[in-house]
Amino acid sequence: MLAGIFLWSFLPGTIARAMPENWHWPERIAARMVGAPSLWDAGAWMMQAGDPQAWNAQLHAADIQRDNRDAIEDCRKSATTTRQPVRCTVRIRAENKAER
Repeated sequence: MLAGIFLWSFLPGTIARAMPENWHWPERIAARMVGAPSLWDAGAWMMQAGDPQAWNAQLHAADIQRDNRDAIEDCRKSATTTRQPVRCTVRIRAENKAER
């Protein structure tokens, strides 16, 4: 019984890491360990737990990108055409503390 406990403590991880990377077994094990329904949710949960300040910065950046999608795309096209950095104007919403 002790040998079984010892083997079970490291064998699944060793096997998972030996499988092809595109199978994502270690990631699936991590998602299952945190009780997340998907790899995406597990990653978000781990990022939030690991560095809440950086997670909030990611949320704010995603909001800015979503709210200014057209303006940012126009700026990218302009920068590509001129092959120079361009100045862009984006709109930033006031933060709603209740949402976070």
